[in-house]
Amino acid sequence: MTALYADDVDDEWPQFTVEEQIVADKKAPGKSRRIITVMDDENRYILTTKGSNTNTLDFAEADDPLLGGKAATASHGMGLCPVVRFLYETDLDGEMDCSGEVEPLIEIQDGINFTTFNLMLAEQFAAFRQRWVAGMAPVDEKGREARPFDPGVDRVWSAQDNETKFGEFDVTPLAPYLDVREASIRHMSSIAQVPPYHLLGAMVNLSAEALAAARDGLDRKIEELQSTLTDSHRNVFRLTGKAMDDIKAWEDLTGAVIWRDTSARAFAATIDGLGKAAQMLGVPVTELWRRIPGATADDVNAWIEAAEKKDAMDELDRIYQAALTGGAMGANPTADQPYQLGKPPAPVPPGGAPAQKPPGRPPVPPRGG
Repeated sequence: MTALYADDVDDEWPQFTVEEQIVADKKAPGKSRRIITVMDDENRYILTTKGSNTNTLDFAEADDPLLGGKAATASHGMGLCPVVRFLYETDLDGEMDCSGEVEPLIEIQDGINFTTFNLMLAEQFAAFRQRWVAGMAPVDEKGREARPFDPGVDRVWSAQDNETKFGEFDVTPLAPYLDVREASIRHMSSIAQVPPYHLLGAMVNLSAEALAAARDGLDRKIEELQSTLTDSHRNVFRLTGKAMDDIKAWEDLTGAVIWRDTSARAFAATIDGLGKAAQMLGVPVTELWRRIPGATADDVNAWIEAAEKKDAMDELDRIYQAALTGGAMGANPTADQPYQLGKPPAPVPPGGAPAQKPPGRPPVPPRGG
């Protein structure tokens, strides 16, 4: 797809786009056709090639099987060209000086392919140890010179003449080819900001801190992509809201993308840091749950729901205790000072235990009671 903008830097939506697809021709097996889709602020147009001519384009016919029942011209009703731009990198001059993620690696990959080809040639023709023989001049039945032996991994050479000498040439070492290819892969990893062990598969016993240091470039690259692609994802959701006639979602310019943390950090160190942030900085604990490695949004929502239920039960228990003690929250009731409904426990004087009433005669019930 090619998108054209009136202003490459400031415009969020293109003036129009042109998308090209090469698909198999259902009416002519073994041949292909081009489908060109053009979109502007109001309509969508579909053009196709006809027959064997792949250069001439015309509006697609209504019964064309490649359209799948769609009309050649239709109004999308969005009021703008509904295409969102995703850039690998941004520049103040727009897209003129920007490249994709793969483009800088193409030449390096071509070199790796060439080294691999030479390695395979050396394996096929030069890795087998070649032998030589001296002091022998064999001839065929007609007296012409002939090869003394046919070399092969399953053949043994021998001669009846004691003056005949045998020897062998050194094989072509394959290690230089492997070293060159590994160096090219390491160079590619530095350009792509990908740890070398991801491409070479050479892993040693690395600690979590060493893995984090090796992934530092990749983590910085991911953070840059997250900051670059947040606006594009926000425009996707805005465009979706506009298609659903949700004006509030379309006008929301403050939406943010919550990216999952995939960096390699020690779990214990991360939890310790989050705990210190809660205790020393006063950050709410529920807000730090989202930063726990491996915690999904569903996990955090479930934790928040469980915490709210626990808070509700704690509040109910507090109200119940207050009702039992008449508002006095005695945490350790004793045998002589139990909880009493609507009546607080007797106060304790500064000098010791509370004063006890002298035992008296129990009250006499009224006559006839």
